[in-house]
Amino acid sequence: MRNSRPQQPLLADAEINPQVEPPAAPLVVIGIGAAGLATLNQQAIAALRCADIVYGSARQLGLLAADPACCTALQQQWPSPLLPHLATTIGDITDGKRRVVLASGDPLFYGIGTTLINRYGRDQVQIISNVSSFQLACAALGWSTATTPVVSVLTQPVSVLQPLLDQGQPVMVLCRNRDTVTDLRDLLCSRGTPEITVTVLSDLGSRTQRIVAACAADLVAPDSDLVIAAVHPASPIRSVLPGLDEQEYQHDGQITKRIARSVTVCALRPMPGDHLWDIGGGSGSVAIEFCRSTPKTTATIFESNLQRQATITANVEQLVGSRIELSGAAPDACEKTLAAAHNGTGRLPTKIFIGGGLTHPGVVDIALAALTPGGVLVANAVTLETQALLRELHANHGGELVGLQVSDYHPVGSFGTLRPQLPLQQWRYVKPAA
Repeated sequence: MRNSRPQQPLLADAEINPQVEPPAAPLVVIGIGAAGLATLNQQAIAALRCADIVYGSARQLGLLAADPACCTALQQQWPSPLLPHLATTIGDITDGKRRVVLASGDPLFYGIGTTLINRYGRDQVQIISNVSSFQLACAALGWSTATTPVVSVLTQPVSVLQPLLDQGQPVMVLCRNRDTVTDLRDLLCSRGTPEITVTVLSDLGSRTQRIVAACAADLVAPDSDLVIAAVHPASPIRSVLPGLDEQEYQHDGQITKRIARSVTVCALRPMPGDHLWDIGGGSGSVAIEFCRSTPKTTATIFESNLQRQATITANVEQLVGSRIELSGAAPDACEKTLAAAHNGTGRLPTKIFIGGGLTHPGVVDIALAALTPGGVLVANAVTLETQALLRELHANHGGELVGLQVSDYHPVGSFGTLRPQLPLQQWRYVKPAA
């Protein structure tokens, strides 16, 4: 359906309150609604009229061009990609010039406002917020903003939705552009759920606003790039708790078994913001369930076998979608990753799992060196040689040494028995705080 709105007055014609002064911060971020400059408050108008430089996308700066009397500042379009060139584009914010950054809706809701505050500091940046597309979409559908999950795919593939879709939750998707709708259709159909209802909302709050609901198989990209998609709830498929069945994974037999995997992920104590090193990834199951279980976690998997690397990539795409990167063989790849972290281009691990390569020279040493203070290392062993090494590590470094014995039901004629799996030993170590 299409909603029409009356023509908005030009900002230059707006009645200005002379008592409203422009913000004092050297960098002001103004959120603009889809209806354009007419959505701005008095403080935002004052900031624009006093600005020396205004930064924004071509679409945002085009709003100023349509109302030239509202702002006479130098206008600078963002480069692409933005983040590598952000500092050089903005320049020295201490030079006394008033800088205004145009953003969409709420600049702190998956917007540039957070990036600028992290880079320049809270005292140097003032945010003038507007209504977010998420709020407008929830209002249009009657969904609660407090309980509806929202995922941004502005810089991520739509496969990051996999854990939420597995649980059957409703979810708002902040789209990169109109093509994201097609990507979402393909994802839902590939999961075998073409019947799921998706509402596509574009240009919310503007005269060209459109809200169209359809089943996933019939989704059509809108004419606008200002899009948010609402995936309606469906029947749950998988839990995000650790312990997926082995059949959920592609693997060649090199996989941490389900119950041992559950125990291992819990022993790693995943917390939001954690970064995991999974050394000897096999099928990637531990890193995948580490990230599925806890939001805002990431992982690096170290695996030397090229075929298993391909398998891990497929499993990540199917079960978690993103947040996991793949590297080569330990310890060499670990040393390169550690060097990148020290150079500021990578992350130090807060959690480490060693499921393979435990006896390779240097693997344990680089893991202990890389682990952040207070971080957790968990190592599993089933062979006599690796179990002996775990006992040695426990004697030298402390921690916990535990054993796990699991038996599975197997038929014997018309009867049944419990057949034991290989016994597992597990070393759990918490690195002392510095």
